[in-house]
Amino acid sequence: MNRLTRTMMIGRLLKPLEDGGLSLLGTRANIVAVFVDVFRQKLMEEELGYKKASSIIYNVGQFTGQQAWNLIAKKKGMEKRMPLKKLFEYNLGQSEFIGRGKLILQLFNLKEKIFVLHLTSSFAKEYKRLFGNSKNCVDHIYRGMAAAFGKAIFKEPCLCIETKCIAKGNEICEFIVKPTKKFKLKKKEKDLFLMESMPSFKELGAKKEPYA
Repeated sequence: MNRLTRTMMIGRLLKPLEDGGLSLLGTRANIVAVFVDVFRQKLMEEELGYKKASSIIYNVGQFTGQQAWNLIAKKKGMEKRMPLKKLFEYNLGQSEFIGRGKLILQLFNLKEKIFVLHLTSSFAKEYKRLFGNSKNCVDHIYRGMAAAFGKAIFKEPCLCIETKCIAKGNEICEFIVKPTKKFKLKKKEKDLFLMESMPSFKELGAKKEPYA
C-alpha cells in the first residue's frame, strides 16, 4: 500500500469520535495489540479444547467476513459498480489497512468455484514469536472470513482449509476456499468441526445488525 492510498484510507475509513472512541467504516473500533488476540486464542484452547475454541473463532471470522462484505458490497453499493473479482480484491485490501497482513489472491476461478489466498499473517507471526512453532495452523479467524467471502461469491456454503501456516514454520499462510461439497471427504473431515452450528447474532439477543 503506497503512502497516498494509506493517507486516503485513514482519512476516509478511520475517524476519531468526540467521546474518545474511533469509527472504522462507520462503526466503533479500537486498536489492540496482536499478542492480546494470540493470548485470547491460547486461553480458549486451554479452557475449551482445541476443536471447540477453533470452531468459535472460525465462526467469529465468518460473521466478520459476512459483515465486511455486506457493508462494502451492498450498503455502499459497490456490488453494482464493480466486477466481482475487483470487488473481492478490494475487500482483501482492507486486511492490510487494519494490520492483519498482506493478502494476495493467488488463484480465482469463478467457473470451478475455487480461490487460493496467501497471507503474511500478523497473527501467525506473533504466535510463532511468543510460543514457537505450532503443530497446528492457527489462523482460524482468517479462515472463517475467507469462507464467508466464498459463500458471498459462490452463493453456497464454503469451507476454508489452511494448507500452510507461518506459525508452523512455513514462509506464508495459504488458504484454499471452495464450496464444502467440492472437498473430498479425506481432505475436509479433519476440519468439519469448524462448521459446527453456532447461535446467530440475533439469537444471542442483538437488537440490530452491526452496520444497521
